[in-house]
Amino acid sequence: MNSYCSSLLFDHGPNPFTINLRNAASHNCNSCTTLWSGSSLELKLLNILPWKTTGWKQHPETDQIIRIECGTALLILASKKCHPNSQKTLHNGDAVFIPAGTWYNLKNISKCPLKLSLVQISSNNFKN
Repeated sequence: MNSYCSSLLFDHGPNPFTINLRNAASHNCNSCTTLWSGSSLELKLLNILPWKTTGWKQHPETDQIIRIECGTALLILASKKCHPNSQKTLHNGDAVFIPAGTWYNLKNISKCPLKLSLVQISSNNFKN
């Protein structure tokens, strides 16, 4: 683990916090790192290896915003798990807004690790 990972990539919530997300995401060497969590908002950094996927995900009560920080992804959306009804290629700087209850899968379609930032917004507490 490099020094950037060990020194800055941990949960800083619920305190006020600033960071360059693109830089933090590029240095994230874990598959998923929670960078900030509060009572109704959480920020995670994801690192997906080439040609791998997130697997089908659905968050019944949580809206999400996913931003591509580095790489290229294929976003697959579905109303039912494993039954896609749309897909879109996403590039650096693109973001997708995923309403609660929507099934999705992200596949890294680039030769380098896919770096993502993910914001979850919920009326429930993230910290117990």
